[in-house]
Amino acid sequence: MTTTTQSKRSGLRPLARWSGIAAVAAAALFGASVASAVAPTSGTEIGNVATASYLDTTGTTQVSTSNKVSTFVQQVGSFTVTADGAKSAGPGAVITVPHTLTNTGNGSDTFTISVAESNGATTPDFTKIEVFLDNGAGQATGSALCSTTSAATPCAATAQAVAGSNGQLKFVVVYTVPPTATLGAWPSNAATVTVTAATTALYTAPTATNTDTITLTNQAAFSVNKSISLPSVNGSSAWTVTPATSGPRGTQTVYTLNYINNGQTGAPLYIKDTLPSGLTYVAGSGVWSGLAGSQLTDADSDVQTGGSATIEYRVVGQTIEAYISNVNSSSSGTLSFIVAASSTAAIGTTQTSNVASYNPTVCATTPTSLSTAATACTSLSNTGGAAFTVTGTYDVIFGTQDTPVNGTPNAASPDTVTVASAA
Repeated sequence: MTTTTQSKRSGLRPLARWSGIAAVAAAALFGASVASAVAPTSGTEIGNVATASYLDTTGTTQVSTSNKVSTFVQQVGSFTVTADGAKSAGPGAVITVPHTLTNTGNGSDTFTISVAESNGATTPDFTKIEVFLDNGAGQATGSALCSTTSAATPCAATAQAVAGSNGQLKFVVVYTVPPTATLGAWPSNAATVTVTAATTALYTAPTATNTDTITLTNQAAFSVNKSISLPSVNGSSAWTVTPATSGPRGTQTVYTLNYINNGQTGAPLYIKDTLPSGLTYVAGSGVWSGLAGSQLTDADSDVQTGGSATIEYRVVGQTIEAYISNVNSSSSGTLSFIVAASSTAAIGTTQTSNVASYNPTVCATTPTSLSTAATACTSLSNTGGAAFTVTGTYDVIFGTQDTPVNGTPNAASPDTVTVASAA
């Protein structure tokens, strides 16, 4: 890039040289650019104007300015795609695998999503493959972006726009296992999820892939997704806390753990959620779908019955645990509770983002209560699916107080003005 700087100059005794001022200004400009932790958005204008003072023939100080020199930030593309990993399921099950596309470049772009069976078989191993947008809880929402029942024809979704600077697109791939699948003949199958950026010239690598593996089982096979959402229970319309995804310290929000048994048999389910330091559990706020929204007690000595199952629920410090005695095949449910952003939570999501753990299949030692819950075969819920963003709050105080008493401002008669908020 070539830039041209023109300047006006008059008078007999300059106090500063244009070249010197422009050089210092340029050094400050580009130095600040290098030091910035976050790349500026593409198209951002970085401008610079130099000024100079001089004395005219009468000895009067005059100020002159140069023309504006502008540098425009070019777009640089990069992105990542993450998935929740392998899943287990029984014959005929419908399995949902969440994925997250993060645009880490400095400008928006559109991306296409394609899903194809990985083994190249001419006979499809999955009855159907579909792609949907994610409702925020790791579940499909809206109409399918694509659908295929043929192994030779990938599921090709329509292009989706994603904002730059860590903008995200959450989507799910839904697989239907054939009802005739049998162990040994259909031990496991995989599909490749390919995401391709539209403006390929911006990227070193314009494509990224994930591999989804579905393993057939004749036992229970659980999947748990964590989200900021209302409880899926009777009476949830009376829930008094809005499931906010951001807010200042002290803001309350609702975590919901959605679970489903995709296996062939019923089994107990153990869930453990250890909250990060920026969140505080609100006592007595737990509700379970099996109890139609009735409040759970935080002490595990209280075993409560809902339908054909019981639940033990325990909260100790930052750790929430639940043991559900039985979840039937193809059955689902939710466990919800309220948290608040702590008074010392860091701005952003570094102290307010986490995932839950659970037993994905029937463990070697099947738990029979919270005290015997197996922890050797745990899996994690959807990655990054429940981040709460802590925002800043600002107060401005200006003015002075009356004469200090022994060096301390006189609070009895302050001369201050408080502004509730300021840009």
